[in-house]
Amino acid sequence: MHRYYDEEERDDELYHHGRKGQKWGQHIFSTAKNVATRAAKRAVANATPAIKMLNKHGKQGIQFLKNNPQFAYGVALPAAAFAGRATYQAVKKHNRIKRQEKQEKAKRTRIYDRSSGNYWHLKKELTNKQWLEVNKRKKAGEKTGDILKSMKVLKK
Repeated sequence: MHRYYDEEERDDELYHHGRKGQKWGQHIFSTAKNVATRAAKRAVANATPAIKMLNKHGKQGIQFLKNNPQFAYGVALPAAAFAGRATYQAVKKHNRIKRQEKQEKAKRTRIYDRSSGNYWHLKKELTNKQWLEVNKRKKAGEKTGDILKSMKVLKK
């Protein structure tokens, strides 16, 4: 696959192994699609005997569990407990991370003003340049609220 950038008239022409009229990179998608389709057809053809075997052995497995309930309790219950615990831990970790992210964002988008005892809520996090301006103007004696209002960074 070659694309010539030196000549302007050839810039719009597409050369895909001798194929013309395709969008850039379309031949890759069509090739992958063809390969996937053939693989799916082969998998179905190969799976037909496996499905028959699974149906046959699946019925035998159900019958075995009916005849041996102690095996079902010995295997199924611990597996279910393990899956439940793993799910609980994953959800717990996700919630902890989300809570921490929310707290961090709140820290970055709020400024505490000691003179008034208020938190100023910002639209978004201040850039370094904006922080330098805030610090410079604070040292000059301006109030934090007035600085942020004049910079138009306060949340409404």
